[in-house]
Amino acid sequence: MPCDGPASCSGRGTCDLTRGVCECPLGFTGAHCEEATLSACMLGDHLIPVRAWVLHALEGGAGRTRWSGTPRAIGPVPCRCLLQLVSEPFVLRRSELANLRDDPLVRCVHLPPRLTLARYLAAPDRAQIVWRTFSFAAAHAALKSGAVPALKSGDHPTLGAGEPPALALLPLARCGAAGCGGRGWCEPAAGGAAPRCGCFVAGGLAAGVGGASCDDPKVWRAHRQPAPHADFQPRCPQDCLRRGDCDWQGFCRCRRGFWGLDCALTRGADGAPVVDLPDAPRRPEAAAAAPRVYVLDMPPLLRFGNPFAPHFGAKLELRFLRGAQRAADPRTAEYVFLPGVPLVVDGHRLLARLWHARQHWPMWNASRAARHALLLLTERAQYDALQLSSNADDRETWPPALMARAPHAAGILALSSSRCASLDDRMMPWKASRRRCELGAEFEPASPTRRWLGLQFTGNRDPASKFTAFVRGVDIVLPQLLLIRRGGSHADQPSCDQMARTSPFSPAFDRHARHRNRSTLLWFGGHPGIASTARSRLIAAYASRPGYVLRDTRDPSRRIDATKMSLSSAFCWVPRGQGEGDPTRHMIAIFHGCVPVFSLGVASADDALPFDEVLPWDAFSLRVPTDRLGRLPAALRAAAAPARLAQRQAALACAWRALYWSSIEGSCFGEAGDDGGDAFGTLLAVLASRLRGAAQPPSNACDGVDLPEHLEAQGHPGRPARWLAPGSTFTQSG
Repeated sequence: MPCDGPASCSGRGTCDLTRGVCECPLGFTGAHCEEATLSACMLGDHLIPVRAWVLHALEGGAGRTRWSGTPRAIGPVPCRCLLQLVSEPFVLRRSELANLRDDPLVRCVHLPPRLTLARYLAAPDRAQIVWRTFSFAAAHAALKSGAVPALKSGDHPTLGAGEPPALALLPLARCGAAGCGGRGWCEPAAGGAAPRCGCFVAGGLAAGVGGASCDDPKVWRAHRQPAPHADFQPRCPQDCLRRGDCDWQGFCRCRRGFWGLDCALTRGADGAPVVDLPDAPRRPEAAAAAPRVYVLDMPPLLRFGNPFAPHFGAKLELRFLRGAQRAADPRTAEYVFLPGVPLVVDGHRLLARLWHARQHWPMWNASRAARHALLLLTERAQYDALQLSSNADDRETWPPALMARAPHAAGILALSSSRCASLDDRMMPWKASRRRCELGAEFEPASPTRRWLGLQFTGNRDPASKFTAFVRGVDIVLPQLLLIRRGGSHADQPSCDQMARTSPFSPAFDRHARHRNRSTLLWFGGHPGIASTARSRLIAAYASRPGYVLRDTRDPSRRIDATKMSLSSAFCWVPRGQGEGDPTRHMIAIFHGCVPVFSLGVASADDALPFDEVLPWDAFSLRVPTDRLGRLPAALRAAAAPARLAQRQAALACAWRALYWSSIEGSCFGEAGDDGGDAFGTLLAVLASRLRGAAQPPSNACDGVDLPEHLEAQGHPGRPARWLAPGSTFTQSG
């Protein structure tokens, strides 16, 4: 029967009233969320947030030294609960278990099979209870060998020797009639004070978290969770809009009548689903022009991932949730956004996301085009995400007996069938058996007819490259100027404060002191990469050429201030990353008025650039393919002609608006943050253009751009000021 509210989802899930389906939190499955997949982790009606709990405790969470001793004590967690945690496919990534190998032992409570955790905590002085050690390294070794982890049997038993109790436990009644809210245990307090509750909440290893009776409603709110860490748990989006409870593992248990990832969906007066965001402005004019995008209710299990650009990924996900383009009904949506942090060496989880969308949502078969977007914000996008390992001997695979229990097992087993030894045969043929792995056109990364698209930083589409990670007309390259608070370790990781001082587009920039004397023709500084790459060939060929400043920065004495060089050069050379990953230098070049010169791929399959379906990159950049580097001097001579260079420099003063995430990162250059003219607006424009059919980008980069007043020519709105196109003071010869 279709669900009609939380009660029909066993009081644990959220009822999607559009589809009549229960969305279940981590640890539960079934049509009504009635089946506990982590049954040993149940504390009465509550599930211990064991994944977040363990990772916080072992990977630096606050208060992890609350109980001293080695092996580490993590509270009265049942040993069988830890076994279920490591055995449930994809709850912990295998690479996480591998990371725990050097510090694997914790103390746990070994309960008899019929004794529940709730009964034990109510009367913890049972003589038959033994504290034991649990080894995550043994669990990893068992999985690696293809075996199911076990407490005592097999070649790699996880249960170790007996241990003294990790902490003294008192009967729950000693902590009051509330029994620690059904979410904790009772323990003595120091100095003879009254007994206190310890609470099974994320961060609960620190005393006092959860309140005196583990019933503090504030601590259960998402904004009270520890700082987001993608490996620990996805945060509850928008704090569930105060219309539901966050379970500390990324799931919003919405009140009756609300559903969606953030409890933003409800029924309007006519009974049709609507997006109800109380504090978010809904601009009808923007919504009318933008494509309708539905944010899919991705289960928390499938939203875990690698913390690669996690803060930007979280902000972009929030922008999809709060934007005027958000659709309330998947049946009327034109695109579907699949939330979840980027994935590295976690190919099964990426396929599980796609399979989940295919099996449970109507949009997959409604269109033959790529309409399901997901974030692939790693250096090499699909290449990184679809790997099962970074080491051919240590793949992210799971024994069939465990895979069969996974909610998405059928999809995984179907997609990586007997035709494939593993997904690594497709993505890493030099490390595997070289047998072809066919996923089918709707899933296959190289297929131009697949149903999903990557929102990614790389546009590498060279079929001869082992790092190919882009299909034109399917995937979308995103601009990568991510302003890091206080700045990062590289020149392409500035802060907003730094950019406000150094970018000509900032109102605080001293344009009289800098930017006007561009005496260097071409600038590049960085690691030359491996032999025969474009980086090493360029430095070898042109390092001594007049007007060219090309620095191999492996030698500290050869390093030079990249920002100053970007401000004093007419052109900035942009290769791929030193590992053939995504390029980043073009963003720093653009925001310092330096015309980027791209040498990314070969002429026959050059890389795609950010939003190049709607942006006229030829108007403000150059391309010199890697197999035509010998033509670089001639190309620069032609482009450095005063009128041509000035045109490109003026176009830069407009193009940056479409390449910076003002509505996500905030205004940094005096621009409007929510006028639809930023990078998110450009992303929606790309999606909209695909619905209308192929269209050519405008020839003028300034068409339709709303420039901040301080950059406009006096008396000519929309036209860049003359000082933004200073030309070059370098005198060419020969």
